[in-house]
Amino acid sequence: MGDFYETFDEDAETAARILGIVLTSRPMGGDEGRIPLAGIPYHQLDRYLDQLVAAGQRVAIADQTSVPPSRGGAPGLVARRITRVVTPGTVDRGELLTERGNNWLAAVVRAVGGEGERWGLAACDVTTGEIELQVVPADALPGEWARLQPREVLVAEGGPAPALFAPGVDGALRTERPARDFRIDRAREVLAERLGVASLDGYGLEGFEAAVGAAGAIVAYLASMWPQALAHLRAPRA
Repeated sequence: MGDFYETFDEDAETAARILGIVLTSRPMGGDEGRIPLAGIPYHQLDRYLDQLVAAGQRVAIADQTSVPPSRGGAPGLVARRITRVVTPGTVDRGELLTERGNNWLAAVVRAVGGEGERWGLAACDVTTGEIELQVVPADALPGEWARLQPREVLVAEGGPAPALFAPGVDGALRTERPARDFRIDRAREVLAERLGVASLDGYGLEGFEAAVGAAGAIVAYLASMWPQALAHLRAPRA
């Protein structure tokens, strides 16, 4: 708000605890008492955003979309809207990226059919646009988690999930997403639309259907959290 980003209620208490900033309050009007409040200067957003995300928080950023009355705008409330939601797997700048190589956002879904338990795995780095696809047996997942060390893992709501707390993912944020986002037919349409092609034929993804479903879930997630990131996505590679 104005020259500050402000948080309220439980969010203010959480921000004050993690960031070590002052927790104050603001009157709510009438007899409703006061509301907890904590704020940070707008020009220090990246610094504090790093700390919140490193603590495993999801951060919704709301920006003003109209001019306040104090600066010549129309009387009344200043319009605001959420412009981005930042999570550990969607960080694209700041100190968190200097500590490691790729910042992987992963998604995993169980493959249907075939022999044995297999999982479709997709990993996306929003800073480079890379999308990597694999279909692996269950006993190979720990090795893939250790290699990727994803910051965030998407799984289907109500669906089976592998052991996520294996080496490499014990600190990853686990995010449940609608099961429909992992459907292969839906994922093919979403990915083809992103790539500007009629179909995914010719991309060498035959036999990687479950991983394509996981990649579709990532694209749907980014579309809801940070649509601008979709413009930089590359073609998936298996």
